[in-house]
Amino acid sequence: MVKAMGFRIGRAPDRPARLGRRKVADWLAATSAARCCVLQAGPGSGKTFALALLAEEYGGDGVWLTGESGAGPPLTEWLGLASGADPAEIAAALARAAAARGAPCIVWDAADRLLADKAAMALLRHWIELGDAAAGRTLVATRLPLPFPTARLVVEGRVARLGPGDLWLSPEEVADWLDRLPRHPALESEAAGWPLGVAALRRAAGEPDAGALLRALAAEEWLGPLPADLAARAAALAPLPAVSTAAAARILADGDPDVTLAALADWG
Repeated sequence: MVKAMGFRIGRAPDRPARLGRRKVADWLAATSAARCCVLQAGPGSGKTFALALLAEEYGGDGVWLTGESGAGPPLTEWLGLASGADPAEIAAALARAAAARGAPCIVWDAADRLLADKAAMALLRHWIELGDAAAGRTLVATRLPLPFPTARLVVEGRVARLGPGDLWLSPEEVADWLDRLPRHPALESEAAGWPLGVAALRRAAGEPDAGALLRALAAEEWLGPLPADLAARAAALAPLPAVSTAAAARILADGDPDVTLAALADWG
C-alpha cells in the first residue's frame, strides 16, 4: 500500500503582498490549452505568486496544497481518508472535494520539498497523468525537475511548462515594481530581473547597503542549497552576462563545463 502524507493543505499568498505582473497574459496564452502547468525555476523566481495570479485568472484560489512541512493538515486527513490510501483513492477524493467547493484548480506548491517522498510523488504523478477535465486545472511549482516523465505529456498538449525566462521580470515589470522609488541602474542590471532580488531593491530603495543586501540574498538563496563544489563553480560563473559552454570553459579551471551547466540547470 502506498502512503501519501507529504502534501498538506496550504493557502495562497495574501493579495496585498502580490505585486502586479504584466506577463500574466503571456502565461495564460502559453498554458491555456493544457490541463496542467508546471512552473520550474530557482528560488525567488516568483513561482508562488505566479500560481496565485494564474489561479485568480482561472476563477479563484482553488484548493491549495503545499510541500511545506509547517503548513496545514495532511491532505489525506483533510479528505477524511486513512493515511495508507493509495494515489487513485486520494485523487478521486480530491477531485470530489474540489468540485464540491467549486474550485477551478488544484495548486501543488513547493513540490520540490517532497521529491524524495515516493508516496507524495506517486500521488502527484497520478494526478498529472489523470487527464480528467472534470478535476479542474492543475498548477505545480517546483525548483527542481519532477522525478517522473512529463515530456510526452507536453508533446500531447496535456502539460505546459513555464521556466525562469517566463517568470523573471521584464524591464517594464522592473520599472513597475520600482515606480516612484530611487533607481539604481547598476543594481537593477545585477538583479537581472530576478523577482526576489528586485523585491529586495524595492525594500532597500535609497539605502546605501542595497547592493550588499542583494548579493547576500543571492548567496543565501542560490549558492546556499548547492553542493560545495557546484557552488564554487556557480560563483565563478556569476559575473558572466550570459553563460555558454565556451564561456564556462574559459572561466572554470577544471571539470567539464557541459556537466557543470547541466547540473546547475537541474538545480533550478
